Amino acid sequence: MYVEQGWTLTDVQVVALKSVCHEIDLSPGPGGSRITVLGHVKVGPIAGRGAVVALYPSSQLVAHVDPPIAGRRYHLPLEVNDGCWVFHGGDWQQLVVGHVYEMDPTETHGAVNWGQERRLHLMVDTED
Repeated sequence: MYVEQGWTLTDVQVVALKSVCHEIDLSPGPGGSRITVLGHVKVGPIAGRGAVVALYPSSQLVAHVDPPIAGRRYHLPLEVNDGCWVFHGGDWQQLVVGHVYEMDPTETHGAVNWGQERRLHLMVDTED
């Protein structure tokens, strides 16, 4: 399960992060998704290696397990729609823009976008 954290992004932070997304290549790759590495990012109390994950309409990130990381993995939704779902460890969830979620990348996880608009998440792997 993606675990909601005790703090959220402000509207100004969401707009600023989305503006960064307009400066990078988010064109869909095979399967209708794109992960674009940003390098080091800091958002609120979270700092680490960042990437933007774009998932286009009628696309999915198939169930997979990622290698262990040294720290923690966070997802910060920047654009979602009613057709966007994530699953993690057998649980399906709809994440909310501006909220911050921790997830374990070594658990089976994936996502679908059955909506009409692109889904964008900032993903941050900390090193703690």
